[in-house]
Amino acid sequence: MIGMRILILIILGSLLILAACAKPPEKEIKPTEEIQKPIPEEKPPQPEKEAKPKPEIKPEEKKPEVVQPKIKPAKQVVNCNECHKNVEKFHYIPILRKIQEAKNKSKRDCTTCHGKVEMVHEIHKRKLETGKIKCETCHMVGGKLVIPKKLPNQTYVCERCHNGGNFVTIHKQRCDRCHPKNIGAIHLEATKRALVTYEELGNIKIPKEDYKIKPCSDCHTRLQGIHYLNITSTIDAIKKIPERNCTTCHGPVKYVHIIHKRVLEEGKVKCQTCHLFKEYTYIVPKKKPYQKVVCQLCHFEGNLIKVHKGICSRCHYGSLGDIHKQYTEKVLRFLKE
Repeated sequence: MIGMRILILIILGSLLILAACAKPPEKEIKPTEEIQKPIPEEKPPQPEKEAKPKPEIKPEEKKPEVVQPKIKPAKQVVNCNECHKNVEKFHYIPILRKIQEAKNKSKRDCTTCHGKVEMVHEIHKRKLETGKIKCETCHMVGGKLVIPKKLPNQTYVCERCHNGGNFVTIHKQRCDRCHPKNIGAIHLEATKRALVTYEELGNIKIPKEDYKIKPCSDCHTRLQGIHYLNITSTIDAIKKIPERNCTTCHGPVKYVHIIHKRVLEEGKVKCQTCHLFKEYTYIVPKKKPYQKVVCQLCHFEGNLIKVHKGICSRCHYGSLGDIHKQYTEKVLRFLKE
């Protein structure tokens, strides 16, 4: 009996434990019942912020195009005297008149450009204001104020002050004062002829007669200053040209007597001219310390221009055409422009 009671108690305890662990039944939610939501906290009303107006988007303004001013190329300054060394000889009014008459051209004088006599004061205004001249410069003669008159040997009264009417000196070498539009035309035919001439001379081996008539020094005025052997050797070294001296063209020393044969026969030189030393001692001449070759003992210190009497083709044979072709073509382009 006691055993039965203990068994019943164990069963009852187990049921109680199971009942405690089991979930309580969910409460049925009726459809009519509403689920209460949590009520949010009410905040005090905030003042509305004024909306900033949006900036107006303007259409892009087109910037005005900057027009760059056209830069004119610098005017090439040409010194006419580089070729025309004798311009002053024929630019006096009397000679100009003869030239104009021969060419049937209108006469030109001071008043052609500077107006009539009544404009003289206006022409000299700047010099009068700066004090370079005074009224007395022209109007005081023999202590008296006079209207100046030309002297017997003058064509115009302007010549009293303006160097005898030499246009070149008066205008300070400004040749375009009288030749403003025709400088190109004046030189165009001349440069064409020069180009043809130098092309023909490109392969010459001997001097031509025209060199005696028209020497190179007409244009190349500094020839004598650069044609000493020591200077030409320096130039040749810079330009990588084989060194040239007397023997380059005239052969080794053994040919010296052949070279001088004609002048010996004509009596212009004698053997003693080169070979006599201290009256009775015959020697083989030697160059002095400051000389490059023995030829310089007699030949003007080695100036090749004087030695060869201005015949430039002695050294420049075969190259004259090439030397001048590039230059004459450049001048032709310049004159056409």
